[in-house]
Amino acid sequence: MKNNKLQILFSTAIILLIAGSRLIPHTANFVPVFAMILFASVHFKNKWNAIFISIGALWLSDLYINNWGSSAIFFDQYDPVTGQLLVDNFIFFSSPVQYLAYILIALLGIQIFKKSISLPKVFGSSLLAGVAFFLVSNFMVGRHYVSIKLRWITFMLYSSYSIFQSYISK
Repeated sequence: MKNNKLQILFSTAIILLIAGSRLIPHTANFVPVFAMILFASVHFKNKWNAIFISIGALWLSDLYINNWGSSAIFFDQYDPVTGQLLVDNFIFFSSPVQYLAYILIALLGIQIFKKSISLPKVFGSSLLAGVAFFLVSNFMVGRHYVSIKLRWITFMLYSSYSIFQSYISK
């Protein structure tokens, strides 16, 4: 029992350290987020703990980054003349699609490492995590892009029809 609690505390500490690494200056898009989620999938016996602790640590680091860290300037509104802060937007939850992809990666890790851990599984799950994140995030962005494109086409068709109708009615 004591050994299990020690393993949970140690694994949680490592996950919090990895999530905290997002707060220090680093090369763009070079943080071991997927490795942290896969680590949690392997090291927690209770798989719900693996999902909630890893995703919770990411959410906490996102909470700091989006509200007080480097991304805060993108969400806040400043006066263009004086530079004074006009609206300080508090971002509680930034991107549901990202978290959906993170949960998918955790579930994939749980399934892949269900019986054993091997080097091919580690490399394969690392590649699969990147591909899964890419597909989920780009599918949702693509869906949004297609929606905007369809609205634009609808607007152009309606405008053309209106112009055509006004030309014929003269």
